[in-house]
Amino acid sequence: MADLEAGAGQWLSQSEAGARLGWKLNRVIAARRSGRLQGRKGNRGEWLVLVPAGLQAGAEPGPDQANPGHTPAETGSEAELLAELQHALGRAEGRAETLLQQVAALAELLAVERARADRLEAALANARKGWLERVLEALRRR
Repeated sequence: MADLEAGAGQWLSQSEAGARLGWKLNRVIAARRSGRLQGRKGNRGEWLVLVPAGLQAGAEPGPDQANPGHTPAETGSEAELLAELQHALGRAEGRAETLLQQVAALAELLAVERARADRLEAALANARKGWLERVLEALRRR
């Protein structure tokens, strides 16, 4: 099977594949994740994608080019769309959770800063009092 795959195209890193096809890296990654391009881990741990020999720059791989052993029903556009939407939903949920944590942290910080501002305003009001007013207050406290 490896010989069959080698004749069908060339294994390239995702960035090399993007340069060869004229795609952005995110598009190559999305094509690998959705199954439009075959992918595997290389010896150094990076993802490699199989760029079919007949694929022109800017073109989308068809089901027969990306996965020679699969039928078009397995790589249909609805399945690809569903996979992309699930991936986008997962990312959005993760970002929403991160934002909620940031909002909670900022709310705590705001409460601390408001208390500090109240203390500073009281100190400033006390500092603005004249010397006679402060002496009279001290005498009244006795």
